[in-house]
Amino acid sequence: MKLEKKQNHQFKFHIRYLLIVLFLFPFACFSQGYRIAEKILYSKKKEQYVIKSLDSLINILEQKNYDSLPYVYDEYATWLYNINAKTKAIKYKEKALFLAKEIPINDPEFIQYFAFDLGDYYRDSGNLLKSINALKEVLQVDNTNGVAELAYLKLGELYFDLDDYYKAYDYYKQAVSLLKRNGGREGFLRDILHDLASTCFIIETEHSLKEGIQYGKTADSLANFTSTSEGNSFGIKLNLGLLYDNKKDSRDEAAALKYFNEALTTALSIKDTTKIVRSYQALGDFYDTVDPDKSIQFYKKAIALTEEKNSTKLAHLYNGLGYTYNISKEYKKSIKHRFKALNLLTKNDFSLINSINKKFLIGFENKSTLRFFLQQLAETYLDFYEEENQPQYLEKSLAFFKMTDFLIDQLKINSRDFKSRLFWRELSTNVYGKAIRAAYLQNNIEDAFYFMEKNKALLLMEDIAEEKFKRAVQLPPSITQRETQLKEELVRLKITIDSSERLPKNTIDSIEKRQVDVNLLLSDLRDSLGVSTRFNFEPQIRSLQKIQEEIKADEVRIEYHISIDDDYDIYSNKENGYALFITKNNSYLFEIPKLSTLKSQVEELLYSIKSPFNTKDDVAKYAELSNVIYNQLFPSREIQEFIKNKKVTIIPDSYLSLIPFEALSTSGNTISYLIHDSEIHYIYSNSFLKNIKKKKTSKHTFLGMAPVQFKDQELSTLSYSKTEIAQLADYYSGEMFLNKDASKKIFLEKLPHHEIVHLATHADAQDISAPWIAFNDEKITLDELYLTQNSASLVVLSGCNTTLGKQEIGEGIMSLARGFFYSGSQSVVSSLWNINDKSTAIITNEFYKNLKKGQTKSQALHNAKRSYLKTHTSPDTSPYYWAPLILLGENDVLYSSWLNINTIGLTIAILVFLCIILYFLTVRKKLH
Repeated sequence: MKLEKKQNHQFKFHIRYLLIVLFLFPFACFSQGYRIAEKILYSKKKEQYVIKSLDSLINILEQKNYDSLPYVYDEYATWLYNINAKTKAIKYKEKALFLAKEIPINDPEFIQYFAFDLGDYYRDSGNLLKSINALKEVLQVDNTNGVAELAYLKLGELYFDLDDYYKAYDYYKQAVSLLKRNGGREGFLRDILHDLASTCFIIETEHSLKEGIQYGKTADSLANFTSTSEGNSFGIKLNLGLLYDNKKDSRDEAAALKYFNEALTTALSIKDTTKIVRSYQALGDFYDTVDPDKSIQFYKKAIALTEEKNSTKLAHLYNGLGYTYNISKEYKKSIKHRFKALNLLTKNDFSLINSINKKFLIGFENKSTLRFFLQQLAETYLDFYEEENQPQYLEKSLAFFKMTDFLIDQLKINSRDFKSRLFWRELSTNVYGKAIRAAYLQNNIEDAFYFMEKNKALLLMEDIAEEKFKRAVQLPPSITQRETQLKEELVRLKITIDSSERLPKNTIDSIEKRQVDVNLLLSDLRDSLGVSTRFNFEPQIRSLQKIQEEIKADEVRIEYHISIDDDYDIYSNKENGYALFITKNNSYLFEIPKLSTLKSQVEELLYSIKSPFNTKDDVAKYAELSNVIYNQLFPSREIQEFIKNKKVTIIPDSYLSLIPFEALSTSGNTISYLIHDSEIHYIYSNSFLKNIKKKKTSKHTFLGMAPVQFKDQELSTLSYSKTEIAQLADYYSGEMFLNKDASKKIFLEKLPHHEIVHLATHADAQDISAPWIAFNDEKITLDELYLTQNSASLVVLSGCNTTLGKQEIGEGIMSLARGFFYSGSQSVVSSLWNINDKSTAIITNEFYKNLKKGQTKSQALHNAKRSYLKTHTSPDTSPYYWAPLILLGENDVLYSSWLNINTIGLTIAILVFLCIILYFLTVRKKLH
């Protein structure tokens, strides 16, 4: 007690001394306050004494609001952090940053240091999103100095930890670019290049792997003339080995083995057990398909050297061992090791499937590794079923595929940029294809339907939902305007890069850097809204039962899945496609075998269909080939009979999206087009159809544009396009813009105000870098279309190839039609190849005439094509002339200009009025 009283007395005396100093020297309060804080912090007194003293000093300084406060807060926070008082450290570092921004300080770099340290503290406490925000404050102060270099690096690491690999890649590249510009610090540059190479390995596209190898080699070269530890050298060598040992066509076994052996030699020389284990693991991975016995030996060596407490590392080793046993078809051993891996990773017994619930999966921290393990386990069970035909293996396979799917949805929540989301779509496509296979083998049509739907246009649905949300919440104009400005700048930069053949390399580098800058600014703006994670906009996948409730007795929906499989995983699904036929009361799931053969046949068909038939031999070959494809896509006589006289909705996949199904021949001997049997239109998915529905408008006006001639001399004159637009005015009121009036500026002004939009012009979606539509003066690109808004019930694009575009795995074709759906359209009529403007004018005129009669959009186009075939003879009846235009999206009725809600209401009112008059006249007559 005496000792405690003595300490309290000393403490009170010390505080009195502080007060005297501060009040006697107010003119020197900055330096005095800070110096006193330093003396207390580094006085070698006991921690509790220091804390009491500093808290009292801060209380005094806060009362007088001294300029030294931010620096005292900062120094105190650093000291607290070092003694592991992290919560309190964060509190004072936050205060330091807040106050430094509030008062003018001499050196803004101090704000950067405060924010940078705070970012580190948040990260260490597990709050990655707050850490990101703090580090972005560093860049807001100055994004060109040494602190900014560190901030870019840390942001790359954070996004990597969040599994947002493309954003990590962008920040690492910014760090590299800044380091090169500022010069020096080669060792730092070497380390960031190593991180960048690792990120490229995770992204795992052919392009990223090639880039990763280049970054890795540069890092290796820098390691040779900079002071590089053997540990860092080991990491660079191992990483290069992994990049060369990729599961793509660019795999270089010799180079991979060279770097793995160099890494192992380094690890053995420094006697680093962790690095030796990592080398053995890499060699185990390398030999799994080359020499399974050697692979098993390396894994067992690694396991023997790994301590039991390192459960995550052991989990990876046992899972790798399970993979090799799977390759060797020792399935029971494989499954045993995979469950052991899961147990080590999660401390849960995954063999008890029903005990693993969604709450556990959501709460588990290392979701990325768990997803990988579960996917491989699901594939192993599927492989095992194919070998032994035991139904319980299929059940387990599907259960683990569903867990994998759920984890992918959780993982992509933090990925908001399009490229990052595409990464998860490509990864999930591989899962869905194999899950559909398992469902097919189990005859589980509901699960097959779910995974088919999950594999189509999901990002488009998310984007449409997000745009609707933004409009609904009425964001401040300053935010929406800033977002538009950034998006427009990105488009301008992309157009410049796409036409950059003659630009100097340093100019291209500067533009590419600005692209990254703007992308990051746009991402920061979205983050700052605080209104959304992607989870909010996750589209609801509709159930098979709901779809069947909506389908009418004369309708059929046919959904296809074309497997995208690189054949490098455990279970190859490369040759298996599927077709799901859905009617009002039944559903049938079929397998489409030999996909490689089908793909070759489709390519041959597309080549032949894009020009008119010139000879009888052309006709005979087309009939035979298209009938072979028809029999594969409608794979039973029962189905072929059932679709006759039915309205058929096709949900294509991959290269099937390029086929006009109505032009397939139902006979192999003579041409008998499917259009004579069935009315056909197309949708991206059943779930997509629900997402684009909106209230009908009574305003039925059209916007028609036909430039006819173009300033771009490479674009030919479209003589019939003027007639095509003029005919539209016979059926609907609206605005026509021809020749020079059909400009890009007028199009952008008028687009939001019309329900029917018809563009009779040149277009090219085969220009993969920037699909475009031509106006008289200039072109509009797909990226620019994404920035527009429209409320069109129908868009007709009678240009060339407007349905085509870049195929993104798991998402679909990035076509001009997609651009209009994104910006608000409900239905789009677009083309599959270069159209003939004369035949197109005839068909579109008949199409609008049919719409005016009250026919649905699909029925109107169907009858227009059939009418063309009836009134023309060969070679004008070649599919080249009549088949390129297809209807995508909603198939409803477009009321004609006189049959709208207002006139219907007026007509009813007049009839009621006439009935009342007639009644009174009748009564009056009777009275007389």
